[in-house]
Amino acid sequence: MGWPCRGPRRFEEALPPLQREVAAFAEYSVHYNTLISCCGHLGLIEEAQEFIAARARVGPPPRLSVLRQNLGKFAHCEVFVEGLKKAGVPE
Repeated sequence: MGWPCRGPRRFEEALPPLQREVAAFAEYSVHYNTLISCCGHLGLIEEAQEFIAARARVGPPPRLSVLRQNLGKFAHCEVFVEGLKKAGVPE
């Protein structure tokens, strides 16, 4: 549910399902990325930093350059990366 809300920038609507997804699949680092981006867009920087730290405990720390490269051909990649940048994910 949260993933499709990203393109039209419906971040407030996307946040609760993204939080549930991460809670259900906390051991998989990839699920954190969209939640971190969403938090960044909403200005929830402290929460985003907590999710960045949690993600780093279960996988490699997120990097904008890596995620941009991996998702560059997907629709709304720049919206996604913009949120990550706002959240404080390093290049």
